[in-house]
Amino acid sequence: MGKKLIITLRNGQSVKGTLLYPFDGTETEIEVVDPDRKKTLFPMDEVAHILLDALPSWAESRKPSGNEEVQTLTGDNFRVVVHEKGRSASGFFGTILGEPLVTGFNIVFFVKTAVRFRHQEKSLGDILLEKGLISPEKIDKALDAQKALRDRRLGDLISDSPRVPKETIEKTLRAANKEGRRNIRVGDMRRMQEAGRAFPGRGDAAPQGGRDSQGAQGLNVGG
Repeated sequence: MGKKLIITLRNGQSVKGTLLYPFDGTETEIEVVDPDRKKTLFPMDEVAHILLDALPSWAESRKPSGNEEVQTLTGDNFRVVVHEKGRSASGFFGTILGEPLVTGFNIVFFVKTAVRFRHQEKSLGDILLEKGLISPEKIDKALDAQKALRDRRLGDLISDSPRVPKETIEKTLRAANKEGRRNIRVGDMRRMQEAGRAFPGRGDAAPQGGRDSQGAQGLNVGG
């Protein structure tokens, strides 16, 4: 991995420097050299997160565990692809999605004890599968159909089945939103319904106004 880094301490202070030794996330402390060539040893219980310019070699060869939204004790928010080594590690790595906080540093290491919260992004299909409302085979068929029908949403395709009505899907989404899963990717079923394409032959109107209808707006496509 690279050698440049920016350490953000739990007190909000940031320190730029270079690594003295390879860092793989299992360490309980990290030693760096600052621009003035001064060596400093930082215990991990003082560190919030570390910005890096490259992943460790083990992370490059291992499948990521998924996308997550992470906030540290310093209030910094990240949306990352997560790379975890195991329970023995002092934290986990993430490849930053979108624009990095600092140009050239698109990798971040989170110290576990300095994470305020982390939410895994889940698709509508994943949530319905967890609740036992749909089978893996149905998800696979919907995904295959979605590839062939790019102008339709996974939520729309699933809801076409009488076994999984749109009311069940919308109820699941509202419950998930209340649980704080803010990055759930879902189909814009209300827009499709208003166009008369999402739920043909059902004739029931989408709810107007109120908290539930607002919660459904702005949610993006999941697949």
